[in-house]
Amino acid sequence: MIDRAEEKIRFIEWVKGLPNVPEVYSRPLNRKNPKSALHAKCLVIDENVVMLGSANLSYQGLRENIELGIILRDSEKISLIIKMLMGLQKYLKKIELYE
Repeated sequence: MIDRAEEKIRFIEWVKGLPNVPEVYSRPLNRKNPKSALHAKCLVIDENVVMLGSANLSYQGLRENIELGIILRDSEKISLIIKMLMGLQKYLKKIELYE
């Protein structure tokens, strides 16, 4: 899930070049509060591995900033994270990478 996909063209192009292209969702602009943002940094690899952290998935966030993250390998907790993220999908727009 990314915030304001229309502003993330380079990120979307990068995703399209991955060997296993993930589904990407965007949160529409909140017109009542346009400064609000999707601030979670959660990368679900599969049902066995999740990364949670402060880094944005950008060059600056991954290479230059001082960030903190953890890798979670607890399948019970990962299941709860996946359920929460799936529950958010009704509020999000799926980005069609190959239109």
